[in-house]
Amino acid sequence: IHILPGFFSFSDFINKLIQKISFIEHFSPFARGIIDSREICFFVLSFFSMILLSTAFQYRSSEKKIPVPALFFFCIFFIFSFLWSSRVYFHVYMSSSNKYSLTSSTTRLLKKITSPLKITYYKSPEIYDFYPSCRDIPLLLKEYALTQKNVFFTEEKADGKKLEAMGAFSSQVKKEGDSKIEYVSLYSAVLIQYRGENSLVPLILSSETVEFDVTMRISLLISSNQKKVYVVLGNGFSLENDYSLLLPWLKSRGIQTEVIELNILQDFLDGLSPQEISNSVLFLLGSSLLTEDQCSSIKSAVEKGFPLFVLTSPYSVDLYSTWNVSKTENDSLIPILEDYGFVFEKALAEDISS
Repeated sequence: IHILPGFFSFSDFINKLIQKISFIEHFSPFARGIIDSREICFFVLSFFSMILLSTAFQYRSSEKKIPVPALFFFCIFFIFSFLWSSRVYFHVYMSSSNKYSLTSSTTRLLKKITSPLKITYYKSPEIYDFYPSCRDIPLLLKEYALTQKNVFFTEEKADGKKLEAMGAFSSQVKKEGDSKIEYVSLYSAVLIQYRGENSLVPLILSSETVEFDVTMRISLLISSNQKKVYVVLGNGFSLENDYSLLLPWLKSRGIQTEVIELNILQDFLDGLSPQEISNSVLFLLGSSLLTEDQCSSIKSAVEKGFPLFVLTSPYSVDLYSTWNVSKTENDSLIPILEDYGFVFEKALAEDISS
């Protein structure tokens, strides 16, 4: 029955009904190495239902009447079993890779949910044709609902105008037909709703980042502590010309950012509160322009527990003219990093696509 929507146009209600009674749909957890008690209950109830139907046809062919009390008892048993299986259940991951299971940190986070949380996956009908890895996205999102009873998952056809109004992005792909070539916009977005607040994963085309994107947004929705990334440019480049994609990318992942200028970096680090230290990260791009006092403030903040993510090297490249590589003189952060155990080799990392 699961192939019927591919040949006929049904309403959303009929499509969901077909999904509920499709054997393929209920077998998918077992195919992924997940033993789910609700799916077992579905097949057991289907087994007894077919026995009842066979018995009913046998009685009809022999012109016997089906005992009404037996029929009534079975209907009550069926309804009760169906409702009970959706409330009391277990699922066990049998695959060695745990590809379709959630991490322990996500499981702990979901236990903190006290109100209904709804996860909706909006996808274009053709998304699987161009991005086959998207097939695993709804499978992983279902695990959130399986893990916590307050989490509900639905899958809906993408409405481009509605999604773009919410802040979603599209992926432009070329579609070749028999007589023409056209470009279509494909959508693959996840909306998370909790206590009247919404958070959107604007575009996701791989299952590898699903748990990170969704779990982080759930954490932001249920927690009052908003984590922030402080961005510092310590190499003389600019966000407008050199790192123009950085802030939009961080924003698309649901990360709040703030740019700290070099002239106020030391005052900012020296005035960090304990809450800022525990709920934020310093993202440092380059270190050649940092003064010795600024580096000392960075070291002091790190030793107080302030997380630091730094991209730097003792060498610099003239990106805008000769591409010559030279050793950076008087970089005060490099000795601090070396004291922490980091080693910089005299070697170049080459990217053949660049």
